[in-house]
Amino acid sequence: MKWGPYFTPDPEDEAKTVDTAVKAKEAGLITTRMGVEKCSRIFGVENVDAVLGDIESEKAEQDERDLKNATNELAAAAKFAPPRTSKAPGGAGPVPSGKSSK
Repeated sequence: MKWGPYFTPDPEDEAKTVDTAVKAKEAGLITTRMGVEKCSRIFGVENVDAVLGDIESEKAEQDERDLKNATNELAAAAKFAPPRTSKAPGGAGPVPSGKSSK
């Protein structure tokens, strides 16, 4: 038998619970599942596995958008980048190791 809470938490208590779960997850002290389970009553979660699946799907979608944006930014930057040369600025070649450029 699992007992419910002795009293009904107010919004401040709920915020503290969520904040604690987030901080514990970020610190690597708990898993995502543990965080969802801890906050499930606050958010009305009835099926933790379904929520975890949704979280994973949202993360995969965000990763895909981030990759697409990064690819687009690199492509745009490449259009404006000066051509690469193998010589040092001013037309001088590289200085041989062990020799001074003076």
